[in-house]
Amino acid sequence: MNATPRVFISRSPQDDAFALRLAQDLIQQGIDVWVAPQPEGVTPVEQLSAALQHCDWFVVVQTPEALQSSLVRAEARLALAAVREGQLRGAIALQIAPTSLEPEPPTWHAFHILNAVDHPYADVVAQLAKVLWGNITLPGAPISERATQLVRQPQRGITRRRLLLSAGFVGTMLATAGITIFAGRLIRPTKRIIYVTATPLPATGPGSRILTYRGHSSRVYGVAWSPDGMRIASGGGGDMNGDTTVQIWNALDGSHALIYYGHDMAIREIAWAHHSRRIASVSEDFTAQIWDPNTLDLLEDYHGHSKDVDCVAWSPAEQLIATGSLDTTVKIWDSRTKETVLSYTGHTMRVNGVAWSPDGKTIASCGFDNTAQVWNPTTGALILTYTRHTSLVLRVRWSPDGRYLATSSADGTVRVWDPATGTDVRVYTEHTGEVYPIAWSPDGQYIASGGEDHTVRVWHALTGTTMLVYRQHAGWVNEISWSPDGTRIASGSDDHTVQVWRVR
Repeated sequence: MNATPRVFISRSPQDDAFALRLAQDLIQQGIDVWVAPQPEGVTPVEQLSAALQHCDWFVVVQTPEALQSSLVRAEARLALAAVREGQLRGAIALQIAPTSLEPEPPTWHAFHILNAVDHPYADVVAQLAKVLWGNITLPGAPISERATQLVRQPQRGITRRRLLLSAGFVGTMLATAGITIFAGRLIRPTKRIIYVTATPLPATGPGSRILTYRGHSSRVYGVAWSPDGMRIASGGGGDMNGDTTVQIWNALDGSHALIYYGHDMAIREIAWAHHSRRIASVSEDFTAQIWDPNTLDLLEDYHGHSKDVDCVAWSPAEQLIATGSLDTTVKIWDSRTKETVLSYTGHTMRVNGVAWSPDGKTIASCGFDNTAQVWNPTTGALILTYTRHTSLVLRVRWSPDGRYLATSSADGTVRVWDPATGTDVRVYTEHTGEVYPIAWSPDGQYIASGGEDHTVRVWHALTGTTMLVYRQHAGWVNEISWSPDGTRIASGSDDHTVQVWRVR
């Protein structure tokens, strides 16, 4: 049997989306893939030399932009030299857009060329995979003539695999925007592992972006900072691109990430256990799962809900977990036995938020019935129903000292109130549109809120004074998490990014 092919994919910045899709599809065919842009300060020679230590094929995504890219042409020349010297098995140009531009003769005419312009994408991937595995040879004279004939072959069954992922930046433009790059390694089914390397941006003051994480291919719902402050977990929102992963990455630079592939549908919320050794994630696949963030091993999966599971919270003692669902219930269950301890049925519509009080004696939940409810987790007895919102209540959060609750709503407000009496302490109305995620700062002084207006606003919890408005997202802000030291915030958005930025 042939050894697993290892492929280096080069492309111009304009071809990132195609290259990312190609990398993922080749990995699903059992092929290791490295996709790397040109980082600032690293020459093509250094970039390709590093890749040659790991790869035995060179594939370039050939478009009009690539033909004009001095970087891609330089890498192509180096690849050809490596082929002649026996360091690479071959070099392939994948033509994905029609062009009237003439390629540079000494470079491109020496490549095998696959024509993806006139053939179905699936056929091109199947053909390329066969070439890389050594199961088919491109027609034409070796490394001399264009080979455009494709052989239609059905794709074999796809298994889930781990990935190695890197994120980098190309030139001044991409140093600002960020870009994701992949490499894959077969480890075992149902999990993927990624290593991400991102160049942090200079952070000069409050509101300045530190880094943008682009590991997700869909909107980002869940974002949770680990209690030890070292890592961030983020969840894919499913949608058209089908990203149902939870990704764990270095909070300082976006590097050394892991991907958990246990869920089959969108991730709705993520919660770290307080000691950072377990994660609970909930999904539209009707499950809650507990897993190890270091090994990605599934520890427990809970199937007590009959519809989407939207929210999750650990008890302070970490033995019990509360989950809320589209089935209108909140389930309290044992994280070790999966036994349902209590089913709370006080809501009449979808439960979208649940939070355990810091002392563990009370739970607050909220939902599409326009209410937030405070109740006893041992008996299920209702303590108080809060009804001051005029539309869906989307999130509920306890203050760190347990004195107050904050709730966000589709009515465009965030309300801070006393859980004992239901009395409002502050109503924040500075957002335009629905307000979804809310998070208290670790010291309890501030609240960060985000939503439909694409902003995150940081404001004083008791006075309502806006301290900072973050405006770098290009879509709804779906989740917010403070760093444990209170100096940074990570926010996830419909724009497919998680952005880490400075608060103070």
